[in-house]
Amino acid sequence: MLRLFMTRHGETEWNVQKILQGRKDSQLTEIGINQAELLAERLKDIEFNEIFSSQSGRAVKTAEIVRGSKEIEIIKAEEIMEMSLGKWEGRRVEETKELYPERFGYFWEQPELYTSDDSETFYDVRDRAVGFLSEITKKHQAGNILIVTHGVTLKVIMAYFEGKNIENLWEGSFMRQTCLNIIEIDENKEAIVRLYGDVSHYQK
Repeated sequence: MLRLFMTRHGETEWNVQKILQGRKDSQLTEIGINQAELLAERLKDIEFNEIFSSQSGRAVKTAEIVRGSKEIEIIKAEEIMEMSLGKWEGRRVEETKELYPERFGYFWEQPELYTSDDSETFYDVRDRAVGFLSEITKKHQAGNILIVTHGVTLKVIMAYFEGKNIENLWEGSFMRQTCLNIIEIDENKEAIVRLYGDVSHYQK
């Protein structure tokens, strides 16, 4: 049995300020560091075959904290970076909503229709992220893999494993910082969602 442990990075400065990040980056806050430490404690007894992180600094830092004292390399992968948001990146959410009302509406209400000349679509994110995971499942028949990624990317990945279409993307729990998702993949490549958006480690 192969198990994928997938999480989002910890809280960042721009998360707090409600600034859209996308491919841009901001540092983890003290709360974000603590969130990663709590997840590290939760996963301390799990032996990981590999650890993958988005190339973004906030994800790499989270991966380093969650890895803890485990002697394993963190492999940085472009395929699991956050959705590219073009001109939205670095803007506050409210400002973006005012400047791009139609596009903003599609993003949250009809994601299957969202498109822009300077950003990715949700389909683009699904293609690259799911393609990356397919390569992992080809390489590993069993064991545990840790993947540290981002809110939209993680939501898209989980929708794929749930068999949801992009139009139903935003159904279910929001992907909170360092939430834990576990997918089990058997020898027939059948995937089962064992855990979704769980933040019970916050209670520690």
